[in-house]
Amino acid sequence: MPPSEPSKLLKSIDKKLTRIEQAFFGIEGTEDNGMLGEFNTLRNSHYTLRTRFYILVAFLIGSGLLGGGIWWLSGG
Repeated sequence: MPPSEPSKLLKSIDKKLTRIEQAFFGIEGTEDNGMLGEFNTLRNSHYTLRTRFYILVAFLIGSGLLGGGIWWLSGG
């Protein structure tokens, strides 16, 4: 192997690792948050949706609509 090939190989590996890091963590100094930033956004949206669902279920139980509907469906 000529001496220049290992350095080219290391530079190539460094470029690829940098691209992988930017894909996961985003680019520093920009609004790009990468895949982990998107995951956090998705997770926050899921928790918000879950909270609203529980509030809706609690409202339906409290108003009697859910219990009355189940009672009606069961033939009571």
